Amino acid sequence: GLHHNTKVFTMNNYLGIGCAAGVALNFHRQRESRPELFTSRIINKAWYAAFGARDMVEQSCKDFPNKVELYVDGVLTKLNNLEGIVVLNINSWSAGCTMWNELSSPNNNW
Repeated sequence: GLHHNTKVFTMNNYLGIGCAAGVALNFHRQRESRPELFTSRIINKAWYAAFGARDMVEQSCKDFPNKVELYVDGVLTKLNNLEGIVVLNINSWSAGCTMWNELSSPNNNW
C-alpha cells in the first residue's frame, strides 16, 4: 500500500509560567473533574476569577523571581516582583487583553 509521511506541527500562541499558568491549570483540573459546574461562558469566567482571587490571597508564586532565571539575547534579566512570565506571538491574551499598544510602538513592524 501507499505510505504517507505525515508531519504534525504544533503551534501555541502563548506560553505562560507562574501565577497565570497555575490559575489556568487549577481551572482545567476543576473543569475536568466537575464539568457540571461549568455550564456557560459567564460561569466559566466567574470560576476563573475565583481561582485567580484565591491565588492572589495565597500568593503561590511570590518567590517566582528566586526560582526562575530569564535570559534575553544571552543576558540575565532581573525579575523584580514578578509572579509569572507570558511569552506571546499574538497581540492579546486572556480573553482579549491587549498586552501592548501596537499603535504607539515606534518599532511597529507589522
